[in-house]
Order: sequence, then structure tokens, then C-alpha cells
Amino acid sequence: MGESGSRRPPKIFATDELVVDLATRPAGGRGQVTAPASSARYPLLDNVEGMALGAPWTSGHYKGRHPLYPVSDDNDSDDRITRLHSLAVRLRP
Repeated sequence: MGESGSRRPPKIFATDELVVDLATRPAGGRGQVTAPASSARYPLLDNVEGMALGAPWTSGHYKGRHPLYPVSDDNDSDDRITRLHSLAVRLRP
């Protein structure tokens, strides 16, 4: 049997490393990423509150990397947009 996750040191599960700075991403463009009424300084940072990590890709440009999907919702507001971001991340052993 493999090693139990509960016996591994906490640092194996998470580190404090910047993966992406959403404040530096463009707010508009193809598909209108921002709501027209949005007055947020960094509209892509609005309400990111969950994420999922996928299995590593087995082919293509991002082979060996994992998809990371941060998600935000609109909180039932006309000034916000529900967003699912998609990132390719390399996990360290």
C-alpha cells in the first residue's frame, strides 16, 4: 500500500508561491471578459472563491502540467460575471 497523505508533512500539500497574478491580466477583449457596468479596479480578481486541480495532460504543449481552474461567481449581481479561469501549472514533487 502507498503512503497515507496524513503522514506526509504539510508542506507537500501547499506552498506559498505565486502562480498567476490576475491583476495583471487584461480585463476585456474577445468575448467581453468584463461586465459593462463593472467599476472594479481589477475585475478579474472579483470574488475568486474556489478552484479545482485536474489530472496532468498526457499530450500537447502542456504535457505533464495540470489544469488549474479558479472559479468566481456573480453573487446574483448585474455588476459581476461568473468566471472559470483555466491555467496550466507544473507541480513539484
